[in-house]
Amino acid sequence: MAIDSAHRAAALALAARGDAERRAVRPHSFLTLDDIDARALAHVVDHGLEIKRRPVQYAAALAGRAVALLFQKTSTRTRCSFAAAARESGAHADYLDWSRSNFVLAELRDEIAVMSRYYDLIVARVDCHESLRVMAAHSEVPIVNGLCDRHHPCQAVSDLLTLKEYFGCDLRGLRLAYVGDGNNVCRSLVQAATRFGVEVTLSSPAGHELDDVSASRGGALVRRVADPRAAVEGVDVVCV
Repeated sequence: MAIDSAHRAAALALAARGDAERRAVRPHSFLTLDDIDARALAHVVDHGLEIKRRPVQYAAALAGRAVALLFQKTSTRTRCSFAAAARESGAHADYLDWSRSNFVLAELRDEIAVMSRYYDLIVARVDCHESLRVMAAHSEVPIVNGLCDRHHPCQAVSDLLTLKEYFGCDLRGLRLAYVGDGNNVCRSLVQAATRFGVEVTLSSPAGHELDDVSASRGGALVRRVADPRAAVEGVDVVCV
């Protein structure tokens, strides 16, 4: 009995220390590409390529970890890709449908605080970017933006990975045309691509252009062309 009590006390002390350490470290969430600098972004892309080339070496990289997929908006590709990534890295992923949980009833900050105590990472796909800000402020673990109304950073990172895999190491001077709505995908793509020196041409229907502030962040690397046929002429990549 004494041995069992000692073991239990040691286990409780270890758990308490781990919980205290976890609370003491501010989680680094990934809500937009502003949350990662150019050097770190390049490392993420390069490391992603390495994992894709040698997946067996990373089969236990997240062993023992738990990932939550909290989706307010429906999805096929984002949900499947994150679930597969967790599984193939040794982690366990749980899917939570926002509409079938207490997230529709209780305060967001309270629900996310409780939820974060059960997981090591939360991927959230939500209607409004402000919801992600609230989550990041009250979660004990990192929040990853799986899409919101303003940004889709993980999509942009995966696009960069594809470009680098196809064209090689240096993307500087590559010409990319984006044809379509100046939406969340467009905004994140412009921000990510221009960090790598990619020249981006935007062509959107009247009234659906990317806002000037987002476009201007790419500086001289971003231009607008109203005619989609002219926009894609002579480019290396077309995104639609």
